[in-house]
Amino acid sequence: MTLQQLADVTSYSRGHLSKIERGANPPTMHLAQRCDAHFRAGGRLRKMYSAEVESAGSKSSPGPSRGARYGSGLPACRRLGRRRKERPRR
Repeated sequence: MTLQQLADVTSYSRGHLSKIERGANPPTMHLAQRCDAHFRAGGRLRKMYSAEVESAGSKSSPGPSRGARYGSGLPACRRLGRRRKERPRR
């Protein structure tokens, strides 16, 4: 299934789903519910989401700092082993 197909069935934009996939945005319970209904997972995706939220809340660290990315804390291109494009300096 492509991101566009998932976007069509969940009513989320392809760009937003891409950010979730890359770890730049966190997933939501609403998205888990939409995917659970579409894939007829019988509540398993919602349970997985709830378990992930609970385990993230039980960590001793206070959580990501403001502006930090979700996931590993690295930009997606670094997590995937790609080089970041250099931006021209002004």
